[in-house]
Amino acid sequence: MKNNKYFNFRLRVVAFFVAIFAVSLINPQFAVAFESSDNFDTNPFSPSRWTINLGSAVWDATTLDLDGNTALTSLFRYSVSNPGSIEHEAQITGAATATRTPMTAVRVQDAGRNDFYAVYLEASTRTLQLARYNAGVRTILGAIVSGVTVTSGNFYTVRLSASGAVGANVVLNAWVVNHGSVKPSDPGWIGINGSPNGTFTDTNTARLDDAVHIQSGIGGRAADNDNDPRYDFFKIRAISDRGGVTPTPTPTPTPTPTPTPTPTPTPTPTPSVTPTPTPTPTPTPTLTPTPTPTPTPSTNVLIRIPFQSTPYQMYWSPNSQWRNLSEVRPSGTCANGVYWQNTHFNSGGWSNRGYTQYKWCDFDVSQSGQNSELAGWIESNSRPAYSSWPANGPFYGRMRIYIENPISVAPGGDTRRQLKFFIWHIGSAGSGNRVIGFLESGSNCGGTDTANVCFTLQRNINHYTDTATVSLPVGQWSNLQWSWRHGAVGTSYVKIWNNNNTEGNPTAQDLVLDGAGTWAYAANGYDSSPNIGNGANQGTAFNQDFIFRLMDFELDVNFDPNWYVSGDLTLSPVSTSNLASTLPRTVKFGNNFRTYLKMANMKTNKDFLHLSIPSILRYLF
Repeated sequence: MKNNKYFNFRLRVVAFFVAIFAVSLINPQFAVAFESSDNFDTNPFSPSRWTINLGSAVWDATTLDLDGNTALTSLFRYSVSNPGSIEHEAQITGAATATRTPMTAVRVQDAGRNDFYAVYLEASTRTLQLARYNAGVRTILGAIVSGVTVTSGNFYTVRLSASGAVGANVVLNAWVVNHGSVKPSDPGWIGINGSPNGTFTDTNTARLDDAVHIQSGIGGRAADNDNDPRYDFFKIRAISDRGGVTPTPTPTPTPTPTPTPTPTPTPTPTPSVTPTPTPTPTPTPTLTPTPTPTPTPSTNVLIRIPFQSTPYQMYWSPNSQWRNLSEVRPSGTCANGVYWQNTHFNSGGWSNRGYTQYKWCDFDVSQSGQNSELAGWIESNSRPAYSSWPANGPFYGRMRIYIENPISVAPGGDTRRQLKFFIWHIGSAGSGNRVIGFLESGSNCGGTDTANVCFTLQRNINHYTDTATVSLPVGQWSNLQWSWRHGAVGTSYVKIWNNNNTEGNPTAQDLVLDGAGTWAYAANGYDSSPNIGNGANQGTAFNQDFIFRLMDFELDVNFDPNWYVSGDLTLSPVSTSNLASTLPRTVKFGNNFRTYLKMANMKTNKDFLHLSIPSILRYLF
């Protein structure tokens, strides 16, 4: 009898869970959230809940947390459980070192191949570094300015999610919270689902989009020396299990059957109300003009330097004129006292067009470059004042750049912000209000000095906290677009897009420029010429030539949503849309036909005919 009772009890328990499962299938609002967590209250390796794929780790039985005891890349895989979907997220809390915060890993391959995505906060740049590891080899995907300062010994919680079905692009979202110097209790899931601190979409063929990428853990670039990160409060869940119901998009359709209007008693009054609709059309025309201004910001490229033929010239759109560029200091073959060189190539650039090869010479050869030597180009003569500069901005810059040989620092040379590549807003409202684009060592943006170079957009020279930084891989084209705005703290900003046409989703940005209060603006600062390829910062010394290709430099007051044309970035894809994009869009066809040909590096009308008809119509009229 007892046995029967016990058996019946078990049956009822099983029936209960089957019922819950059935209800969740019928109505996702009643779905149960499944997530796993580990607070390291017991030894994670006995019995084993974790597998150490890379690096080393020990459990601290006193503080009840995990010590990632390594100075190298690490990957600790939570192998006892997985979230049941490759669309999942993970979170970890731990202490930061002087260099970076704890690291969270998702899309870990369950077969132990060391494939995973990771995120951590880099101290020097305050950027969230999103990285992909293929068989343990890291590729930096994006460096996103978070505005969160890294303080050694403070506790941070870092959360990373990966969405996208098997075989699809991977959307990464990251969140970070600084808890201060005292270890918090379990913070729960941090952040707001729809408002991450940073996001990136991985479209590369090497993305982790297979069914085997189903586990998660702790992993990424460790600190520069052994440390005690005190990892704790680890969590994983499928994105569909957020808060019990991430398929809360499904409720949204449910309102749709809100044929609550269907109690069409409302129509019955409608006859009496019919007069009222008639006035409504009259406002509608007033709304139609408003869309018309929206197309106006198509593109009004103010300054264009295509680098398609020598001597190099700048196209100044307000006066529809070409203006000569001059070298700030003469270039030449690298030799004692000659520290920069540029060489023109008629093909081999993006769309197989021309480009200039810029070389900053090996210090051993030039014996110069450590005293802020100037280089690059500037407009030969001053322009008349221009009345239409937008007050405070925003302003936009663009260029295509291909790193041939990375920055390698000579012993004793400065390791960051080595080349002040682009400077504007000069000689106005104090020198502290310039905008500067730097090229610097790849390790400053989460890459390596051999495989990457950083492009950093910064408010003036020494405001190291007011920056946005992206990593440029060696051996491939980077179609860069950047933007800045002057003004009070909270309205001023710097943003960068790398191979990215989505204005609302910059690759890197800093929206709080709080290094020195209001960033002042003056129109005469923009009437002065921009400096391109400007020169070295004090203390710059390289132990090999730093070489890159440069073309299609532009300055503008609008974002260009067609700047990046997708394709294999290691090649120079021939594309008439790329070619057409070098044509000045603000000049009408008429008498300026030769200008068009010159700008696209075309010598004859016959060359022009190779453009597609839509491209001709789009850019000429």
